[in-house]
Amino acid sequence: MEPKMNSTLVILSGGIDSSTLLYTALERGDVVTAVTYIYGQRHEEREVSAAKSIAGEVAATHYCIDITGDGWSYGSSLTMSEAVPEGHYNDESMKSTVVPGRNLIFSIEALKTALETGCSQIALGVHSGDSHTYPDCRPRFVEALREVLAASECGISVWTPFLHMTKAEVAAEAIRLGVPINSTWTCYVGKGEPCGKCGACVSRMEALSLARKADDE
Repeated sequence: MEPKMNSTLVILSGGIDSSTLLYTALERGDVVTAVTYIYGQRHEEREVSAAKSIAGEVAATHYCIDITGDGWSYGSSLTMSEAVPEGHYNDESMKSTVVPGRNLIFSIEALKTALETGCSQIALGVHSGDSHTYPDCRPRFVEALREVLAASECGISVWTPFLHMTKAEVAAEAIRLGVPINSTWTCYVGKGEPCGKCGACVSRMEALSLARKADDE
């Protein structure tokens, strides 16, 4: 299938960042498709449910793809029995939540989906707040990914509009765009209610507080 102009495949986790990315793509007039990956994450049910809800809000085509059988090793507290650490994203303990190669695997899987659906670019919601702990959220990774895709001459590009933004700035965009924030899910623990203590919860609360304070000024 020939790629469409301005057609974007958003990797949608159902969190604030990827949901805002979806709304950002729509605001600029893209034809948007969303994809969510199941990779053995302990918060799978809540994450997938949130992603379906967000995609449904804007009537975006949404694929949910299970890649747990692809044979790559996870070694993370998000996929193993080890407890998810509490605290801030910048705490050393948060490194246990790193899923090795996750964004690389997501990008390869997304490349396949983009080619199948005629999308011309893959969109990742990575931002500067993730850079301290997660190697595959850093500019170096994104640059390398772009080089690999360009070298493969597959016709698919990578779009990361939040790469140099803080999470608070992304949250401010979510508010401006009318993202249904209460429908998003961030907590790594994945129980009935957000734990409010894991790095994802703490980062979310901090970002929203800063964004709402700035919006009130």
